[in-house]
Amino acid sequence: TIYYSTIDSPIFPSRGFKFLLNYRYSGGFLGGTVDLHKYRVEVTKFIPVPKTSHVIGANLVYQKLTAFGPVQEVPFYENYFLGGERSIRGFDVYRIGPRNDSGAVFGGTKAFYLNLEYRIHLNEQISFNFFGDFGNAYTPEQKISLKNIYSSIGAELKIFVPMLNVPFRLIFAYNPR
Repeated sequence: TIYYSTIDSPIFPSRGFKFLLNYRYSGGFLGGTVDLHKYRVEVTKFIPVPKTSHVIGANLVYQKLTAFGPVQEVPFYENYFLGGERSIRGFDVYRIGPRNDSGAVFGGTKAFYLNLEYRIHLNEQISFNFFGDFGNAYTPEQKISLKNIYSSIGAELKIFVPMLNVPFRLIFAYNPR
């Protein structure tokens, strides 16, 4: 993993840049039953709006995995599933991705998502933001296309609870699907 970050706060960021490059190797000469290369690239940027407590943020993630060796099949649990507060808000967790004939999500071998935000810091413990999230997971045969993405827009109220040391998030999202 290569990780670089100048983001000033993990909960209420107001400026900075983050870059993450991750590679995971399993199987092959290490042994085991799953032979995979797994990649993840993440780029995040927060820009303060001059003379205000507002911030513009963007987060772009691309992930891919490829199988190698005698068994070229990717196990179900290694596939990418999107949805939920950590990828595309407004969709249930793990509900975005390729589907089988019966409509069940079976996950993809590559995925991307983009989160855009306009944050308004009300004080040191409360922020309000408007967001737009876009992305999808794909099979190896599918090409990543802007015509085949899921999207949601909405607002989020984030309240930091010091006793628990975590933020409490209320997310109101609309998705056209």
